[in-house]
Formats: sequence, C-alpha cells, structure tokens
Amino acid sequence: MLLADCTDAGELRGHAITNPAKLEALLATDPSPSAEMLLGTGFLAFTVDQGGEENRHQGIVAIQGGSLAEMALHYFDTSDQLVCQVRLACEQTASGWRAGALILEKVAGAGGVDPALDAAAQEESWRTATALAATLTDRELLDDDLPADRLLFRLFHTEGVAVDLARALSFGCRCSRARLASILEGFPSVDLDHMAVDDDIVMTCEFCNYDFRFPRQDVHGEVPSDPPGKP
Repeated sequence: MLLADCTDAGELRGHAITNPAKLEALLATDPSPSAEMLLGTGFLAFTVDQGGEENRHQGIVAIQGGSLAEMALHYFDTSDQLVCQVRLACEQTASGWRAGALILEKVAGAGGVDPALDAAAQEESWRTATALAATLTDRELLDDDLPADRLLFRLFHTEGVAVDLARALSFGCRCSRARLASILEGFPSVDLDHMAVDDDIVMTCEFCNYDFRFPRQDVHGEVPSDPPGKP
C-alpha cells in the first residue's frame, strides 16, 4: 500500500506498507520491479479536502497500468474525465533521493488563456504541448540546478509561458500528542488495559515513525453506561 498526503501549505507526508517475504521474493527475480508488479490488483483513490464548509471529494478506480503515471492517467480519464499527461521520475543520487513530476492538463476553451480559439486550434495547441513535453528527460526533471520555471520556459517558450509563484515543499506531519490522547479516551477501560505494555500505551505515527507513550494510569477511557433496566 502507498499513501501520500499534501496540504495546501506544501507539507508532504507518506506511508508505505509491504509484505517483506513477497517483496524479497520479487526482488530476487527482478531487481527493478514495476509499480504494477509491486502493487498488484487493488484500487487507486484521490481525496481532496478543502476544509471549512466545502464537501470532500473522492474518486476511486481500479488500479490499471504498468507505472504510477499510467495509473494516475487511468484515474483522470475514468473518474475526473480530464485530459492529462503525467511524467514521473525518481532516482537515488549522490545527494540523496530525488523525485520530479510534470503534469499537463487540457483546459476547456472557456477557461483557457484564449477562449476565442476554436476546437481545432485548441486541439492543435494540446498536441503541440504534449509533443514538447515528450522531449523532457529524467535527467532534466531531477536536476537540482534546473529550477521548475526555467525548465518550463525551456520546454514551452514557443507557446508562451506564465509562471505563478513557487510553493516550497517540505515534510510535515499533523500528528500530535493531544489528538492521540483524545482518541485513547474514547476506548473502554478494558480495551486500554489490553493495549498497555509495561504500564504504558504506545501509539506510533506511521507517517513520521514517532512513538507517543501514555502512562496507563493517565488515560481514563470511556466510562461504561449502565445496561438498560438497571437501577
């Protein structure tokens, strides 16, 4: 299982669960397995939560494709009905792991830069953009010395490029001791007793791999209500 989460402030966190025995056996036969081989059958879900009074949006489709990019394209095509191109790259370099992505989305004429373009012109513009994007190499996408705005200009300068302000990305986990404590208080006392090891209850955040320890005597839990009819 793979899980990635990003906030509107650019805070990223992720989690992966593997079956060690199956993974070891797979790597023994193929040292560079595809995403399809690693994930097998299952589902791909995208969730967008804008907070406040906005409704949360989620789309779920069956996993289809040999790579994460192909799986994402299948989602956009079947769930959101968006015309997109996705290019992903990652590599372990001398400076550590690097990852990059280029995502193109075909915007409807009424919402584009030039809504006066007819359908044929819009289609030709899209074909040109995807052809230019196809020239992108993994080396360019992962180059620390090639900022995104310069890369976009290199690819699409003949078509006109407008770049918004960059948003910094960083690791950020939203776990907190107070939030986890409130979760524990919702458990019956007998369940809390089963959770305790050496008089402590340990809750581990699977995103940041941090252990939160709660002394059992400090967690009171949910008080059981009297059964119906009992005075």
